[in-house]
Amino acid sequence: EWAKALQTMSVTDLVQSVNKTGQKIEVASATSVMPTVHAVLEEMVQKLQNYMGDSQPGYKFLAAVRALDPRQVLSLSSNIHTHLQCFPSLEVTSELVTDWGVYMDRVKNLSADDLKQLDVLQFWKALCASAPTLSQLALEYLCVPSSGVDVERSFSMYKTVLDDKRMSMTEDTVKHLNFIYFNSKNAVDDDK
Repeated sequence: EWAKALQTMSVTDLVQSVNKTGQKIEVASATSVMPTVHAVLEEMVQKLQNYMGDSQPGYKFLAAVRALDPRQVLSLSSNIHTHLQCFPSLEVTSELVTDWGVYMDRVKNLSADDLKQLDVLQFWKALCASAPTLSQLALEYLCVPSSGVDVERSFSMYKTVLDDKRMSMTEDTVKHLNFIYFNSKNAVDDDK
């Protein structure tokens, strides 16, 4: 929305906005800059739409997983089909719909303070008896890492284990050293 507002900004609006910052700009120079500003903004909006749009393979999945977070579900659509259709090879059964109703009732009964202090995985573990199918789904999908930090960390550790002076190690030795380094308390403390 802000990008669209900037695209429709007039030269006078641009001059006033820049002048409010303490910098001075003339209308003549602003007029010559406006086509460039609009072109940059259009390109920026297009890149953002491409990045955030449906072309990202994990976008729909991560959006659906948000529905399994009790702290966020009330701000989303309450229609189970909207969210669960994004999970791979999941059939929305009558049992799942019933579990969804139990889940929504439980979330609606939580206070704002409860939601702030909520441990999502503990919430779903406690809901296993009354909503078993949805709980199992939530516990599986909420544990999917949303970033590649662990992968990046393991590559950094490989660099530590396999430096220029250790290039003759076998693949198994590198794996074992990396395992030891990754799982040792000292290595974890060094990263902090």
